[in-house]
Amino acid sequence: MRDAKDKVRFLMPLSRELQFPAMAVLQTYVNEYDAKVYFTGMRAMGINLNLEYSVIMPEEDWQLFQDIGLELKQQPVHSIAEADAEVDLTEDRLASYQWRTDQHVAQIYGQMIGVETKVLPKIRQLQPGQQWFTVDGEIAVGLGLPEIDGDTLVRAVDGQIGGIIGWASWVTYLACAQGLPVIEIKPSGRSPNYLSKWSHKQYRMIDGGSSLMPQLQSALLDLETPCSTAVAEAITGRMQMAR
Repeated sequence: MRDAKDKVRFLMPLSRELQFPAMAVLQTYVNEYDAKVYFTGMRAMGINLNLEYSVIMPEEDWQLFQDIGLELKQQPVHSIAEADAEVDLTEDRLASYQWRTDQHVAQIYGQMIGVETKVLPKIRQLQPGQQWFTVDGEIAVGLGLPEIDGDTLVRAVDGQIGGIIGWASWVTYLACAQGLPVIEIKPSGRSPNYLSKWSHKQYRMIDGGSSLMPQLQSALLDLETPCSTAVAEAITGRMQMAR
């Protein structure tokens, strides 16, 4: 059996929100590489093909995914001088790709590299608690809920967070990947499928605008958890007081 290396360089997006679907695709490629090689028949021909890959992205962003427990069967090398393949998942490459409005970014990235993947990367899961948070100060004031930032969510432990409400961002993406209940407010003009997380059963998407509070109330009730129901009831009280 002759050993050979398959050297792949991944160029990642700079946007942290886009890094999550890109990382889900990278994770699928790396973790299922052995199965992919098996079906190519290379080993039957006496070639033991091994993956060697590097990830081109800011060091602090890569560290974020280590801090949240990204599951990888094999860690990347620091750099590859001469790659056999370069996978471009950057914003520029994404913008040039012809995609349908019913497609998710992860599906688009998957088509670029030839893998079928989930939209959420596999990371450390959190057991939800009782306290809901928002990732937007204005919404926090309107709901009477505390605000949370991404760094705090990265360090969160079981039972600390009951759920997250906020505009679509890398923080809401992270919360979904962690298994927390999330109500995400879709930016105007964005396709509802583009960066959605429908595979997460405790994810709800709403639109922003003048009907924000009624939509939040409906989404919270739809989640059917004791703590989400309590927040929905508090919204009812605030809307009644405002009349």
